[in-house]
Amino acid sequence: MQALMETEFEYFSGLVSRYSDAVLVPGYEYADARAANCHDNAEVFVKAHPDHSVVRGWLLAGIAFTSGMYRIVAHSVVRRPGALGLIDVTPLSASDRQCYRFLEHRGTEQEFLALKAKFPELYFPPPVLEEPFFMGEQTRT
Repeated sequence: MQALMETEFEYFSGLVSRYSDAVLVPGYEYADARAANCHDNAEVFVKAHPDHSVVRGWLLAGIAFTSGMYRIVAHSVVRRPGALGLIDVTPLSASDRQCYRFLEHRGTEQEFLALKAKFPELYFPPPVLEEPFFMGEQTRT
């Protein structure tokens, strides 16, 4: 995992603090969609349905047996026209669809693309070891 710069740490802290606003996005069966290809899937869908728009953001899931750690994955979904809400045209397993929540990116497209390029997925906050551990090191007594 790449190290987080201060502004990136603040961004993902803000994202996690908005977790209560995250939504469960219903899946939408789309014949041309490919698994693990959400950004392209959303773009292709919107080209075929110009009254829809691509929404950039992040899938978040709390990690079991941790205190406030999340798995965060860059993700794109589709906004339907009017007040019809969001749909996810990318195939996901039923369990993934239930455990991940979507939060819309706050910022520009360029900012999202830069974050996605550096952190397509991450665990946040990063784990911190209280005492450095090195492989092969004897346990201290």
